Amino acid sequence: MGPFRRGALQVRTASKAYPIHLGEEPAADVFRGILERFANRKIAVITDSHLAGAYQDALHGAFADAGREMDLLILPAGERSKTRGVKEKIEDALLERKYDRGCLLIALGGGVVGDLVGFTAATYLRGVSFVQVPTSLLAMVDSSVGGKTGVDTPFGKNLVGAFWQPEAVYLSIDFLKTLPPAEFLQGFGEILKYGFIMSPSLDRRLAKDREAILGGDPAALLPVIRESLAIKRDVVGKDERETGGLRRTLNFGHTAGHAIELLSRYRLSHGLCVSIGMAIEADVSVRMGLLAPAARDTIKERLRSYGLPVSVPRAMGFPALYSAMLSDKKSGADGVKLTLLDRLGHCAKGPAKDYAIPVPQKILAEAFAGARK
Repeated sequence: MGPFRRGALQVRTASKAYPIHLGEEPAADVFRGILERFANRKIAVITDSHLAGAYQDALHGAFADAGREMDLLILPAGERSKTRGVKEKIEDALLERKYDRGCLLIALGGGVVGDLVGFTAATYLRGVSFVQVPTSLLAMVDSSVGGKTGVDTPFGKNLVGAFWQPEAVYLSIDFLKTLPPAEFLQGFGEILKYGFIMSPSLDRRLAKDREAILGGDPAALLPVIRESLAIKRDVVGKDERETGGLRRTLNFGHTAGHAIELLSRYRLSHGLCVSIGMAIEADVSVRMGLLAPAARDTIKERLRSYGLPVSVPRAMGFPALYSAMLSDKKSGADGVKLTLLDRLGHCAKGPAKDYAIPVPQKILAEAFAGARK
């Protein structure tokens, strides 16, 4: 676990400080490191049906070597498991097995598993510890860090949840070996976002080293992941609960993206929907007189170069999309609010001096029309 310790980033929020361990260790070594760090804890590992087969041997081997017992709870894979009903089943399984407040939950999986387990940890016995072990690129650079947990409802994504920080994040790019190519690509929706909102240097690196990064070369991929995590760490450290406005910069592409995701009934993945959302919200930034058209075109070209979509499916009508956007947590009585850009690498502030800018329905309709396939 030495390389993990040397590679740790420290997250410091108002409620908790914790490390992000970043490396290339095999899965079994990741699990051994967690057991070493959290001795004498009753542990439940929660994962999904796709990942259980891939990591059961490594899990059981690590626990057996440490002389520790483990409960393995397996959820159906996919976004449709991210519900209050599935959370209830996890809670009942923990109660049946008499897990007390000294226990530790391990979230082994992508964003669905991480959000579900984090929300369960936040409410089970009024709060227990959990560790994030993200296995998808998307979860590594986004949902595993920052403490946002929750479930989806028929009215929208992540509308029921809690802020609950993990004890640690264990991130190894070795987990990416089991990731299908399409799921690997969608992680770049969030990585590219960090360049668009805050880091021109990251955007330049993503353009310059694209082939090596997409090829999974650790020498190219690890620095990109690390810089993405450092950006999120700094934002979350300053605005843990999205009250100071800064954390809203991370929402670029998400209001439109979540609406598309909801209307697709989650058949379109989060990363792809955020990519489309960023293309739309970049265009809105232009139509609001904030962003130069050339910067919008650069954003769309960068997304395309990473194999990501920039067009809205034709089957989705604007009235339904607008209604879904109104249900977003960031919108309000004065309509849809978006995170917009005023230049590449920088978010614009609105009338309230924050990063949630009210957008007229007419401009949204024009941007959606321009994004049709």
